[in-house]
Amino acid sequence: MSLLMRITLIASFLGTIYGCTSLTTPSSPQPVTGPKDKPTPEPVNTAPFDLMLCDGERVSNVQTSLDSRVERNSALACLQDVKFMVAPAPGACITSGFGPRFGTTHKGLDFQGPGRSAVMVVAAAAGTVVINKWRDDLGHWIVLDHGNGIYTGYGHLQDAPKQAVNSTVNAEEPLAMMGATGKAARGKLHLHVEFAKGMLKQAEHGGYFNLDRFDPLVLPEDC
Repeated sequence: MSLLMRITLIASFLGTIYGCTSLTTPSSPQPVTGPKDKPTPEPVNTAPFDLMLCDGERVSNVQTSLDSRVERNSALACLQDVKFMVAPAPGACITSGFGPRFGTTHKGLDFQGPGRSAVMVVAAAAGTVVINKWRDDLGHWIVLDHGNGIYTGYGHLQDAPKQAVNSTVNAEEPLAMMGATGKAARGKLHLHVEFAKGMLKQAEHGGYFNLDRFDPLVLPEDC
């Protein structure tokens, strides 16, 4: 019997005694792996939409129901099947609400840019320009007809909007930067926006100002 065959027989005999299945060098231990981690689901944002109640910025006519009026689950509101933005100045802070103020009724909402800066004013919804003019009290002033008897008006703009009367605008289309034009602004850089309902052509002598102005913050989002 050759030497090689003898070595093979001895190796086989030793493997039987000691329980070895091979005389080859064992491979490196493999890491133990468990089931793959499941991806963490994205958290659902249930916080109400905040109309930019900015730190240190005073709201001049806080109502008793401030939470329900200012914190909403949507940036939109609906009336008469028309859905529109309640804050058509993205990134701005609300400084005055609709309702009693300084012994009169404030018939709109006021917004100011963070740090009292100017931000762009946009169309609250798609519509048609029905007024674009200068007013001594509201400065550069534009009114949009959104159909179904719903209108929005934007005052104290820095410049006259480029959109001509009878032209159409898209929702969120830029109109102008907020400004401090008109006597009623009293030098304060801000946007005064009004929401109105009625029929402009049927409104008597006062035109737009005979329409019924309303508070968008008390309206639902869905039509």
